[in-house]
Amino acid sequence: MDYFVDETGVGDRLDSWLTKLSPEWSRSQVAKLIKAGTVKVDGAVVTVHYALRLGQKVTVPEWRQTARDFVARPRLDLRDKVVVLAETKDYVVVEKPAGMIVHYPICKPGQEPERNPALVDWLVEHYPGASKIGDDPSRPGIVHRLDKQVSGVIVMALTEDSFADLKRQFKKRLVEKRYQALVHGAIIKDSDVINFPLVRSTDGSKMAAKPFGDETSKIAISEFTVLQRFINYTFLEVLLKTGRTHQIRAHLAAYGHPVVGDSIYGTATTRRQDAKLALGRVFLASCVLGFTDLNGEPQRFERDIPKNLKTLLSKVK
Repeated sequence: MDYFVDETGVGDRLDSWLTKLSPEWSRSQVAKLIKAGTVKVDGAVVTVHYALRLGQKVTVPEWRQTARDFVARPRLDLRDKVVVLAETKDYVVVEKPAGMIVHYPICKPGQEPERNPALVDWLVEHYPGASKIGDDPSRPGIVHRLDKQVSGVIVMALTEDSFADLKRQFKKRLVEKRYQALVHGAIIKDSDVINFPLVRSTDGSKMAAKPFGDETSKIAISEFTVLQRFINYTFLEVLLKTGRTHQIRAHLAAYGHPVVGDSIYGTATTRRQDAKLALGRVFLASCVLGFTDLNGEPQRFERDIPKNLKTLLSKVK
């Protein structure tokens, strides 16, 4: 997105000018973008101290959608369905309901923006100080995410130190992430490791499993254990070793057993079966999240699958 410097901005430092341009961005967040080289002046990478001149073109990354970009009244407000599991001065752990996005995506041209409040709206509403935490003002405090139609445990940072430390733990794969999923078909093995490399599809809508050695893909590791078997379905616990987008859903689909309710990764046959079940969401929930707090103490949070998923489990065969 391009902006042009007028008389009011002549002589301003680049970081302060951008902060005035978009108050939702803190000075430190803007500085990180400039230092990363994603902000350019007349096509050139400059420093945060750069003094602007009249008429210069400043190119910034495309702003993510924010709450003020709603084009209609919210169709579904789930903020009152967020359940707080733990709260400290450094972080808050909650259970996110299915149907709620964690933060707003970048909208492609012609794409319908998300009209419903996001989890990040709930965070800022209940913890106003979190609005400046992190390196992206569109998702303050967010260190990981759950898909819109996935429910379960998620942690959000309330301080910069906690944000940095939690991001470090996720990056180094030190966080315990366990999910429960109902999949189509009968899985014979009691447990297995799925390690197909994943790459985003050309249209960006989904992830695709690739052969080993494919240079465009990224390593992805999921371990599953069978919890219960049915004639036509299998109930699993899945331990995530990596954290790729849609990893569990893409891995289980590539393994030949799509997650129930998954219209993106399911087959024509499983989508017909899903229509009969009428679940209205993906049968996937984050049930365990474990990390270390800033005092070096291990923290582990567990949550059972929601009532509607339990009800479906009691009905399937």
